[in-house]
Amino acid sequence: MNVSLLLSDQPNTIGLMPVLQTTLNTLCNVLPKNDPWVKSKFIDTSQQLQDVLRTYQEFSDPAVSAFTNRVGLYVLWRSLVQQYVGPSLGISTEFQNLCKRCPPLGVTISNHGHVIPFVSQYTCKHYLCPSCRMRKVLATWNRFKETIAFTPGVAVNLLHFTITRRFTFNGLGTGDFKVDVLQELLKRFKAIPWTYGGVWSIGLTSKGSEVTLVAKCASVCPYLTEQKMLHLRNYVTNINHMCALAGQDMNAELDIKPCKYETGAIEQLFKKTLDTAIWPASFMLNSSSPISTLFATYLETAFRGQKTIGVFGPCTTVRKRLKRDQQL
Repeated sequence: MNVSLLLSDQPNTIGLMPVLQTTLNTLCNVLPKNDPWVKSKFIDTSQQLQDVLRTYQEFSDPAVSAFTNRVGLYVLWRSLVQQYVGPSLGISTEFQNLCKRCPPLGVTISNHGHVIPFVSQYTCKHYLCPSCRMRKVLATWNRFKETIAFTPGVAVNLLHFTITRRFTFNGLGTGDFKVDVLQELLKRFKAIPWTYGGVWSIGLTSKGSEVTLVAKCASVCPYLTEQKMLHLRNYVTNINHMCALAGQDMNAELDIKPCKYETGAIEQLFKKTLDTAIWPASFMLNSSSPISTLFATYLETAFRGQKTIGVFGPCTTVRKRLKRDQQL
């Protein structure tokens, strides 16, 4: 693909904030670098753009990498839509065309091959689209920041809850991805602590025939009593015990961090939570395999119409406390 660059008046805007950068890293890191599609569509496109950008001293290396990887994913996504997503999921030609025209986050490629930062006029909103996933991450982060304002330095507990499920997909007895189970476990976790709010996400990636499903929740909480902390830890322990007894390759983890509130700490917490994506790269790239076609059927059943990322506000107890404090 022959791509030229039009410089923006604010060249640093092609970089990404940490919350978005970790999502981009997840999408890029699971790609098998020796795959012919990945090399021709992603690696070669990214390298070509990097060579162009590095002739301009105003661009820093992190910004260059973030920009070129987004464009590389866009070019790869176009091929995946045509070779795998469209045929395997049975979507219409019109929707395939919309998916192939969906611009990378913050980037539009014109009909003349120009790369224009931060002009996006249409999106496909497909659950596999990497650019749309990053838009959802950005919207979730912005929505949380608009939900509640904190006094700097107030004492908080930062909770990070993760459930990971791994299995081998061979087409035999592995049709249930158990997305509903992960959603229910997240729902129950969110109901336990007093919380100002937080974010959650569910993602799926693959390497060969190995599939990894992960569900994450980050919660910003007021001071938690020892009893509340014990309740949270017991919840995680019970999940692990039940999964072990059922023979499920699933485990839960919880991290509780007491600290003083600051935006940087929240951003570090959320970037660990929102770095998921529905991106089964090994199956999408092996489009001719009957197993990949079968996987697409189960994938569509599990994720079509499902919400896989979101934000939640204060619990009832905290909401009443905040309302009372405002009236004083």
